[in-house]
Amino acid sequence: VGDPSELAGGISTALITTATGLTIAIPSLIFHRHFKAKIETFIIKMEQEALKLVGITHGNKVEVTHGNKVEVTHGDKVNKKDARS
Repeated sequence: VGDPSELAGGISTALITTATGLTIAIPSLIFHRHFKAKIETFIIKMEQEALKLVGITHGNKVEVTHGNKVEVTHGDKVNKKDARS
C-alpha cells in the first residue's frame, strides 16, 4: 500500500502549490478586469472622437450626448446612434 508519511508529504506539497497559485491568480484576475474596463472606456472615447472627426470632415455638426450616444446633424435632419454600433 505505501508509507503514509510519503503520502502526507505529497499532499502537503500539493496544498502549498495550490495556495501559491491562488495567491498569484486572484490578484492577477482583479487587475485584468480593472485594465480591461479602462481599455473599453478608452475605446469608446476613441470611437466618439473618430465619429466627430468624420462628421467635421463631411461638414456635419457632431455632438456626443448621454455617454455613448452620438448626434449627427445634416442640415435640419438629426440622426442619433450608439457610438459602439
